[in-house]
Amino acid sequence: MTMRNTFGGYTLIEVMIFLGVSVVMLFAAYVAVGGQQAHTEFTTSMNDVNTKLQKWADDVANGFTSGGGQYSCNVDPLSDYPVLSASSPVERGANPKCIFLGKAIQFNTQTDYSNQIFAYPMLGKRTYTPTTGALVNEETVVDSLENAKPIPAIFGSIDLTEAYKIPSGTRIISVQNNTAPTNSAVAGFFSSFNTEDSSRTNGATTLQAVQFQIDATVAPKSPALIDCLKLISPCTTTPAAMSEWKVCFGSTRNGDTAIVRITSTEGRGVATRLTFEPCV
Repeated sequence: MTMRNTFGGYTLIEVMIFLGVSVVMLFAAYVAVGGQQAHTEFTTSMNDVNTKLQKWADDVANGFTSGGGQYSCNVDPLSDYPVLSASSPVERGANPKCIFLGKAIQFNTQTDYSNQIFAYPMLGKRTYTPTTGALVNEETVVDSLENAKPIPAIFGSIDLTEAYKIPSGTRIISVQNNTAPTNSAVAGFFSSFNTEDSSRTNGATTLQAVQFQIDATVAPKSPALIDCLKLISPCTTTPAAMSEWKVCFGSTRNGDTAIVRITSTEGRGVATRLTFEPCV
């Protein structure tokens, strides 16, 4: 009996070639399917990110903050900043000393944090006492971010920060702002203050968007970040109005990249736009 007959009409070499080709084809199919799955999951994760960012902006426009009804808010007489304390559930708007100003959004490119986006509810004083002007020494409703004494809702065990984990191995690669500060990795979405100017210029929108002088290497919840959000050094000046904030994301599973652009018209209103393109 010949070797050809032993293998049903094929030689050992022909059988080995067939098996080798089959293995290569199976491997190629596996890679193709795996690559397509990674691409699909990256696309889904980026759509989720874009939706999340727009939701945070909408929350501010609608005056919604999670967890606020579980705490009471007062103004610390020493620091003159708002402070939260645990309390029985209270109705929305029942904290007479404080107001919900909005949210600060932070991106970080460091390895430990590049798969998360942090949203900090921002509190402020409801009233203040001017030291100059027509209303000097009279308690009046706050009319600016500076007079509100903004502070993130991080008070020891009371921490209302939302850390959104980006799914499917997606990471933050870079953060850019097209106007100064160009390296800003923290933005604030704030409700407009009830002043004549804001009512006139904002029209139908109630949202203001600003950029803080904090880059993408500053750790979340760090003293430097908290001080900046409180408009303390290094952020002692009024935050700049947002124009276009560009955040680039990449997949750790393939070479896919995408950019989310967060835009505002001279700091009024917020819109997000997702495109799948290289980071530049």
